[in-house]
Amino acid sequence: MYPRCGGVGYEKVKVVKGRRYRYVYHGHGRFCYLGAVEPFRAPSYRLLSTVIQSYPRPNGAGFKLLLMNGEPRAGFEPAISALPIPDTNKTINNSLSQAIDIGMLSSVLAEAVKIALERLTGERVGSGGLPVVWNSEVRETFVKHLTGRDPSYVKDLVSTLDRHMTEPIRSPRDVLDMFSRCGRGRDHLAKAFKILLKVYRIYYGLPRDRYEELKEAVPTVRVRADRHVPSEEEIVETFRKVGELPVEFQAVYNVVLESPSRPTHVVQVLKTWDERRLRKAKTGEFYIY
Repeated sequence: MYPRCGGVGYEKVKVVKGRRYRYVYHGHGRFCYLGAVEPFRAPSYRLLSTVIQSYPRPNGAGFKLLLMNGEPRAGFEPAISALPIPDTNKTINNSLSQAIDIGMLSSVLAEAVKIALERLTGERVGSGGLPVVWNSEVRETFVKHLTGRDPSYVKDLVSTLDRHMTEPIRSPRDVLDMFSRCGRGRDHLAKAFKILLKVYRIYYGLPRDRYEELKEAVPTVRVRADRHVPSEEEIVETFRKVGELPVEFQAVYNVVLESPSRPTHVVQVLKTWDERRLRKAKTGEFYIY
């Protein structure tokens, strides 16, 4: 949200006469100016100390401002008069380049604007914040977060998000619209999106209230049980057709029929079959794999 006009939009960078400037794009050709990407004049030391010390990193660690000699200064508000004035901008720029990048600086400034508006108006500002998006970087973090899980399960979750996370998620309405566009597989999308929100909560600093807000917007998905009871004629016809199939397909069908295993797991076991793993059961004429 841009404080001057109150509108919501995307942050974009435009090049004007060889210099890069940041704007908020509201759509339909409307831009609002934010400032230069590399301003001639650094922000004031008082403003940076207030914003940076009160805003945490995504991993939970806070920023630490240093004096000119590199020693940390205790207290919330630095003593401006005690610092060498000529080198203040240089120190600020060096600290910022080591502490945050452009994306992090945008988050810091957005949070600072939100806090300022809440203090000025006395009302809680809506949690617009940065959108939840699905891109290559988030995909990589998502897969790393699920290290140790079944690779086929992780692949299915990633494929689901690839198909349905095509628009940024900013509000519960966006969550509802995403599920409305999803025809089949809404239960898979619900699982994948909840894990994605958890990834944003842990690794990208998604506020807890916004995390809960978007999570609650996920529609309840009920998977209906298959209550069809085949007739005796259908059963006989099925076994007749199975008997005409190659032996490997008959094996898959028989294992699925006689065990609680899922078809995908049965196929995986048969593909990696090792007869040396068979052992005779202590009771009965059967073997355990």
